Amino acid sequence: MNIYTIIIDRLVAVVPENHVLANNEIISLIGLKNEHFIMPPKDTDLRTIAESACIRAGFRPNVRYIVSGNVDLTLKIVSKQNMIYLAFENVIDYYDLEGCKLVPLKENIVSSTAFVSEKKAGQTRALKKISKFLEKEYGKRFDIV
Repeated sequence: MNIYTIIIDRLVAVVPENHVLANNEIISLIGLKNEHFIMPPKDTDLRTIAESACIRAGFRPNVRYIVSGNVDLTLKIVSKQNMIYLAFENVIDYYDLEGCKLVPLKENIVSSTAFVSEKKAGQTRALKKISKFLEKEYGKRFDIV
């Protein structure tokens, strides 16, 4: 298999802008131990990654709300209900963060998105189109072979 990494994204804490942690340049996950969380459902990758990170840090997150797929609603709940949301920075940056602030985590928890192709596939017309699209969207050249 050929593997072409497209994006490497890091987990951050989304906190209400008036929260005591909002002024921190960086926070450790253990500093969130006594906070209330909003998270996606258990069967999602983000929930698995976020919850596992908290457990590795020494606590099980106190999940007060579960919201599926509606990031705008999630961010409103964060700001209005004083909740913490763990999200990937590049993804969450696409949304209106009014009332919220992103705070980097001390722990380096990353996720990568990659394009994978079979080596035996060769340079097909479809792979050439995908390569051009990825170069246009992500500003780096992918020599997909």
